[in-house]
Amino acid sequence: MASDNSSSGIADVLEGITQQANIPPSIFFSELRVLEGNLATCSLIESLRALRRPNNYPHESLENNFTLLGASHVLWNFAQALNLLHHGDNTDSSNTGVWRLLAALGIPSDQPTTKKDFNLMIANMRRVHYATILSMIMATKETSNRILTEEKEEMTPGDIDDLVDKVYENFMSVNALEKAKEDKDHRLTNLMLQVRDFATVVECDNAMRTGDIGRVLNMWRLWSMMAHGIKGLNKYGIQLPRMLLLLTKALPEGLQKVLRHSLLISPTGLPGHFVAKDFYLELQNYWLKYFFNCTGTGTKILRLVDKISINVPTLQKILRDAQGESGKKQIYQSHKCKMSLVNLNSFLRMAEQYNLCCVKEGWKMKNLKEATTDVLSKGFSSLQEDYARGGIKIQKFNPSTVLDHPDENAGDEGQL
Repeated sequence: MASDNSSSGIADVLEGITQQANIPPSIFFSELRVLEGNLATCSLIESLRALRRPNNYPHESLENNFTLLGASHVLWNFAQALNLLHHGDNTDSSNTGVWRLLAALGIPSDQPTTKKDFNLMIANMRRVHYATILSMIMATKETSNRILTEEKEEMTPGDIDDLVDKVYENFMSVNALEKAKEDKDHRLTNLMLQVRDFATVVECDNAMRTGDIGRVLNMWRLWSMMAHGIKGLNKYGIQLPRMLLLLTKALPEGLQKVLRHSLLISPTGLPGHFVAKDFYLELQNYWLKYFFNCTGTGTKILRLVDKISINVPTLQKILRDAQGESGKKQIYQSHKCKMSLVNLNSFLRMAEQYNLCCVKEGWKMKNLKEATTDVLSKGFSSLQEDYARGGIKIQKFNPSTVLDHPDENAGDEGQL
């Protein structure tokens, strides 16, 4: 079996679908086929389609195949890029990047966690994000040196609203960020950019868990801009906006809705337990690797594909049913991102020691040589410059002729 990141691999996948579904090639290539994969697979299919254009033969042009980026792969890649961007220099004692924040929370931070352990990476980003917001709240209340206890402070709704507004105006508003840039306060600028960028990852992860595809699309719109300002995400800067245009503008409304709501599923049927389809397939892939490793080196890959892969869900269901019949109750647990008071107090002591929120007057500490790149602003400027040069990059956002449907009433307004 060839890799699905090669031309022969794509051919094997399409041929395997026709054989398993028992569909004649003439019918298979004349109907809509939605293929979901990672960035490499989607880019490869688009390249193969471009090489065959123009072509009036459906089985050669691949015009009936519509590719969707896997939601989890999008989250993992952007989370890794933003994590590396804000990690900081752990050889500089004055650097207050993510590495120092993780160390204050008792998390090893010699090297950033890669996307190979994406659950841990996103969980650590969530911990850093929440702890940083807590330090901003404490700094706004002028209680940074206070030790947190189990006893909760009583506040009126009005006081809570005022506190939220002050924290937003001081640390999260556009005016606050611009002022920090004008004052060349790189430490405060980096902190604000980190909170803003990590907030997109946390919000996208929360939206995917609840199955709210609308909130996911909102984060993808931001990432479509940020991809042009950060290294390593150039192809996402093309593929992600193109997919957004197809899911929100180009396709018929009914098809848009079907494709949008097919990105997330709840395998257990419980609310709040949604995952992306590519994430669920990764779990099934783990079972295949488990069977392969436990059956010896002589296992044939075709046997895994033809017999074991299609029976893994059935085997899982049999095990669950057997447990239910024996009187055992299925308990589904969600992994919660928890932090102890010990870790939070350690973080607040670090924030007080290094003046993390830059609120102490007369505080003298070596300023950073340069601020972290504002990837959102840089991406926006990059697209503006491209538009001034003729829009060569922007033109790549236009969806290809795949699923092109005539609309006689649309006129010029319906054209992309």
